[in-house]
Amino acid sequence: MTTDLAMQAHNVQTSESDIKHMINRLYPMDQTLVLNTLQDMTEEDMSDTRNLWKLTKAALSAVRNLQRDLNSTRADIVAKQKRIKDLEAIATTDELTKITNRRGFMDAFEKEMDRTNRGQTQGGLLIMIDMDNFKTINDTYGHGAGDEALKLTAQTLQAHIRKMDVAARLGGDEFVILFSNADRIGAVDRAQKLARKLNSLTLKYEGHRIPVRASLGIQSYEKGNSIEGVFQRADNRMYNAKKERKESK
Repeated sequence: MTTDLAMQAHNVQTSESDIKHMINRLYPMDQTLVLNTLQDMTEEDMSDTRNLWKLTKAALSAVRNLQRDLNSTRADIVAKQKRIKDLEAIATTDELTKITNRRGFMDAFEKEMDRTNRGQTQGGLLIMIDMDNFKTINDTYGHGAGDEALKLTAQTLQAHIRKMDVAARLGGDEFVILFSNADRIGAVDRAQKLARKLNSLTLKYEGHRIPVRASLGIQSYEKGNSIEGVFQRADNRMYNAKKERKESK
């Protein structure tokens, strides 16, 4: 559009009304730039239509170059923001099982306890999980089978939580679940169903059917509790459950 207008100014003697008409055909942002340019020009410049449009065209070109630079900068910012988000996801995700790792879980639990202590949630349930036969699986079928058992456990946990809950692998064969903002009775019932599900898993690996078993420690949390205290009590209950399972065999 601007090129056509400039050619008009070069080829014909343009009246003041013609100039106004041409300005009105510009985009609003370009109109503002042209009007500002006109205000800065001398009477001598104004009397020479060709000079007027030469300067105006140069100003329009400059602003469009600036707009391209701004668009490029915005694209760079969006790309960098995505990169930061991707790096944050990598930093809080367990590489093997693809669920949340210890760092991501602790961050989530700290935020949940902060909300609970400020009365924004009613509290919830922390479930510590330790696989009972992980070493046996590794020793008998190899580390590949052990990795698959960890993945199967992680997938099972992830499939049995709400979007607001968090399932994580703390390391080795230890997992944890956070039932956030959950009624204690309902959460305990869900935890017991999950325990039954975990202890009925069968891993199919290279023609073998391998049972996967786990012990759970369940601990509720509420306003005034400490993260360390909740973890310790859940951990103690998990090891007591593991001990009872061994003694019952």
